[in-house]
Amino acid sequence: MPSLNPLAVIAGCAIDLGFTFVAGTAFALGYVSLKGIDFEAARSATEFLLALVSLGAFGTVLGGALAAFIAKENPLSHGLVVGGVSTAMGLLSQLGDGSSIPEPWNWIGVAAALPAGLLGALLGSSRD
Repeated sequence: MPSLNPLAVIAGCAIDLGFTFVAGTAFALGYVSLKGIDFEAARSATEFLLALVSLGAFGTVLGGALAAFIAKENPLSHGLVVGGVSTAMGLLSQLGDGSSIPEPWNWIGVAAALPAGLLGALLGSSRD
């Protein structure tokens, strides 16, 4: 069984969650300011929701890449763990009223998390 580097996993998850939070918040604030609408109105705009899901997936790609780069061994396993944590966070946000986006869009983000983590691992492990 391949071993995981805890530092690589923690760093990858931190980058994923940190980037997603900061970029998503900055985008949401900018979007509602430029459009002159409130957040509830923005939640019904397809381009707004697509951008938030895309930012989340990009954060997972970054996290998977960093985890693979730090780990050096078993890069796909590290990217998969980062994607798995992102998936778990998406599922947890469905509980209660924690999700900032409508449920169907959250499910799209959850479905994208594992492939995004693996893509990041592939990118982070290519050091020719």
